[in-house]
Amino acid sequence: MSANGCRSCGSSDRYSQEVRVSGTYYAGLLPIGPRVFGKAGSFATYEIRVCGACGLVDWFVPERFLPQVKEKFPRAHGF
Repeated sequence: MSANGCRSCGSSDRYSQEVRVSGTYYAGLLPIGPRVFGKAGSFATYEIRVCGACGLVDWFVPERFLPQVKEKFPRAHGF
């Protein structure tokens, strides 16, 4: 979903919430959040945005954790 609306249907009816994901496959994909990387019981924090018109869901890393992502992941070229 962009600032202009949903990338699927164009609607501006959007909802978002920050959630913690723990104990699942997704928790290990981007292990970022208040706890230390790789610790048992750690969780990832994501912002989930949902289109109220078509139901498209996008997962984002909250802005405050982007410095950790830039530190832990190599820069992608041709993204």
